[in-house]
Amino acid sequence: MAAIVADTCFNRPLWAATALPWAMVTVVSGEASLLRGNARLALAEGLQLQADDIVEVGPDTRFVGLEWANGSRAGLGAETRIWLAPRLAGASSSAPANASVKPSADLYLLTGWVKLVASPTAALRLATPYFDAQVSRAAVASVRSEQAAVFAEAGVTSVQRVGTPMSPVQPVNAGELLTLGSSAATKPVLSPSATPEFLKALPRPFVDPLPSRPALLRAAPAPAKRLGDLAYAQARDWLNAEPRLRVANQTRWKPLARQPAFRQGLIADLKAHPEWQPVLFPPPPKPAPVTSTAPGYSPRP
Repeated sequence: MAAIVADTCFNRPLWAATALPWAMVTVVSGEASLLRGNARLALAEGLQLQADDIVEVGPDTRFVGLEWANGSRAGLGAETRIWLAPRLAGASSSAPANASVKPSADLYLLTGWVKLVASPTAALRLATPYFDAQVSRAAVASVRSEQAAVFAEAGVTSVQRVGTPMSPVQPVNAGELLTLGSSAATKPVLSPSATPEFLKALPRPFVDPLPSRPALLRAAPAPAKRLGDLAYAQARDWLNAEPRLRVANQTRWKPLARQPAFRQGLIADLKAHPEWQPVLFPPPPKPAPVTSTAPGYSPRP
């Protein structure tokens, strides 16, 4: 895989990255959808994405491309699910307690494959259930049920394990592959090159440079086609994800708890997202204080 952009310097901590304002869908080769608010939309070239949008790529889709106004790009493989510019709850394990910048990211990869190319002026930050990473130039990341991996295609990608107190930042240099097991107790494995297993699973379009379509960015955004209302089954994996994601999604989808079918799903999976308990079954209001009106009663001034 070839280097694509010029190197860029970054020295800010991983938790201080600022999410990019918006992205444009530039390539859709197959079926993909967008979860926005309480709706499910069709993903199409020229569609402008917003913060908190969720992109879900179908199993038979070859490639989906995103591009930001500053030139950063992302490629998504089949069966990939990402959340754009998420507002994650909680602080990074190594962030100082008085950090003024709340943790954020440009993309959250729940599952699947993503290739990131940062602009020459700004790094890209990727969050996942297993790790947070800051990409200075170009990197490929994958998240599966049992493990995750980061390959630095060019430049240095800084990786920090989540869920482990005071986890150190691991630099992954160009050409190196970092593999992380699903358990936080499993020690990450740094390989000097991509393993045969990684290359075999790598989406074929990721071997080539990510396409750039700046003319599409300057054109009028394409309208979003609504496919239907968001069902609980489509939001379930996000609602039952890691705690810092679940808390953010509670605010996002709280209005849907009033819909009978969505509410039923929330109740059925309540053990996986206990923070929904007071939303689904709010405690009764406290009784008003009793004021005596007996003869001769005179309240104190």
